[in-house]
Amino acid sequence: MFRMLLSLLLLMFALTRPALAIEELDPRFSGDGIAFLDQGEDWPVITCPAAGGKRLLVNRTGESAITTSRLLDSGQLDPQFGTGGTAVVAVTLNQIDAAGPDHCGSREAGRAA
Repeated sequence: MFRMLLSLLLLMFALTRPALAIEELDPRFSGDGIAFLDQGEDWPVITCPAAGGKRLLVNRTGESAITTSRLLDSGQLDPQFGTGGTAVVAVTLNQIDAAGPDHCGSREAGRAA
């Protein structure tokens, strides 16, 4: 149910904003600046630049954990990070909410470019 609601909200957001110009996306990332990952039941919270042109993607996995994935320039998970490109950290919902504003990138759900 949550995924359907999130999809509808993202669609409404996309329809009310002008489309991104191609030059705003970095074509060196994943070939077109956009990457799609199957993250199961997780939902994206934030992306951050990482050393070596890589990106970190933080996902919320309910109220008990967050996952952090490191993406290569190709948009694929970096197998040298965590387990298969992803690390899991146990937290409480209050810790996630208390983290405060974003200091390193986009908070738009799913935006990895």
